[in-house]
Amino acid sequence: MPPSTFYLLPARAWEFLAGALVAVTLPAGRRRCPSGSVAALTAWAGLAAILVPMIVYREGMIFPGTAALPPVLGAAAVLIAGTAARPPLAIRLLSTRPMVWLGLVSYGFYLWHWPLLVFQNQLLVDPLGIRPTPDAPVLERILAVLVALFLAWASYRYVELPIRRRHLLARRRTLVAAMAMAVCAMIGYGVAGEAGWLRRFPAAEDRYLVQETAPTNRCGHWLNGLIGGDFCRIADGRPEGGGVLLMGDSHAGMVARVLADVVRRHGLSLDVTRLKCPAIGFGGQLPCAPGDRVLADEIRRRDIRLVVLVGCWDRIVEGTEPGGVDAALGFGAPAGG
Repeated sequence: MPPSTFYLLPARAWEFLAGALVAVTLPAGRRRCPSGSVAALTAWAGLAAILVPMIVYREGMIFPGTAALPPVLGAAAVLIAGTAARPPLAIRLLSTRPMVWLGLVSYGFYLWHWPLLVFQNQLLVDPLGIRPTPDAPVLERILAVLVALFLAWASYRYVELPIRRRHLLARRRTLVAAMAMAVCAMIGYGVAGEAGWLRRFPAAEDRYLVQETAPTNRCGHWLNGLIGGDFCRIADGRPEGGGVLLMGDSHAGMVARVLADVVRRHGLSLDVTRLKCPAIGFGGQLPCAPGDRVLADEIRRRDIRLVVLVGCWDRIVEGTEPGGVDAALGFGAPAGG
């Protein structure tokens, strides 16, 4: 399932509409859920529909989809049970001050927790991105969750409430200007990610630009390099043709597209790795490169038949490159290098 299905609105709109339907069907003070056993059964069934998926759902399940039905319908059931004149025990528990506070900061917590957990893994557990599924120790993950909870409270207290109460961005003109700046920033980011607005050229030139920018869109900008351990295919060949692997520093990034055209004409595929990283290091493993075992496994798995090393060799030999000959011999970099 493409990530857009999970993150973007079209596939998730029905979840919002479920809550809106409850709000429209049972407006406050007009219609209520019957008190007593009906409300209790509705509330506990709704809570079960929310909590059970948290325990039984596993990685690899298709979500959203039918798997999203239980938690969404469960949340709707809890909302409906909450309209009863005499709320059942489940609703009274959810109405306690700690639970209400958690609900107020829950969306901010949702926004904060994931980047904290991801950066924790990338920066502390596996900074080179070599291990396939790095995980921080449980205590460190709990600490990250607590930090996310604090940030959620802070953003609710100092950002959300001031905006809602018109203490921040109180003037309509300021609010409109801030929203316009945010929209312009998002549009600019999208255009930059596509290497410009492609449809600004006639059809023939546009087809060429699509072909030229495809490797950038699939692998990230060349000059930014790839995280150590990443392999990206920029040219597809015939299934039986085998492949070519390009490795090297920023010079490798400069020749990648030309090499892609060459190997494509011969029915070969082209993968890249270690871009913006010296192709050869002396005196130990380079911090920007994948481990040799990872590299060997990928070469076998991808049926790589030729490895092309590109680099500024004089810098490596003269010792001005990290991991160069002089560095390995302990001479250090030349003066002014």
